[in-house]
Amino acid sequence: MHFTLITAAIMAFASSTFAQVSGFDVMTSPADSFTYNAGSTLNIIWAPGTEAGNVTLTLMQGASPGSLQVGPVLATNYNNTLGKYPWAIPTDMTWHGTYGINISLVTNVTHFQYSFPFYIAISGTASPATSV
Repeated sequence: MHFTLITAAIMAFASSTFAQVSGFDVMTSPADSFTYNAGSTLNIIWAPGTEAGNVTLTLMQGASPGSLQVGPVLATNYNNTLGKYPWAIPTDMTWHGTYGINISLVTNVTHFQYSFPFYIAISGTASPATSV
């Protein structure tokens, strides 16, 4: 029983340490499970929260939503109050299957939000049918 309580406390601490911050820059685009075409512009859109400051936008990439890893930084020191960043999706990017966006406060990286997972259609790769 003692071991179970300690394990539960450690798990609760770990999840709270790395959890998204409620109300911080809730993302509305990219759309959940949508396919965007390489060479097009993806408007990353969020509702700026109450925290002032600049943000970093980072591409997450992996084989599936559960395996996303940190990829390239798309923008840093970007004005959070704009609530929109137009990302020109490169045509020469490496295909990873699934993508996401992480937005974090420059002055406090523990304040972050993830987008829904999405896909990028790259010439010569397989991807889901719904696209823009």
